[in-house]
Amino acid sequence: MYKIFDIHTHTYPEAIAEKAVTSLNAFYEFVSEGKGTYAELAENSRANGVVGMLLFTMIPMITPLDSTYINVVLCVVGALIASIGLGAVSTVVLKKTSLV
Repeated sequence: MYKIFDIHTHTYPEAIAEKAVTSLNAFYEFVSEGKGTYAELAENSRANGVVGMLLFTMIPMITPLDSTYINVVLCVVGALIASIGLGAVSTVVLKKTSLV
């Protein structure tokens, strides 16, 4: 049996989850299942045999009311560093491990 590791998950804080999911559905013109909360994602993952997940929390980084241009620049730089690092790690792992 294969182990499942979810590398693309979306969750939102309980207070805004319902509104975020509704907005996401309207923007992309699709219907997603679930409430959009971490608790629900974790419960569904366990029930379906998922052994782990990669979860990026973006909302707290991009919503400060007093943010300035430097906040935006730092978020972009951080995202680029994380992407490059994740890509490098993935390359190393895939060279040493077969996923099939």
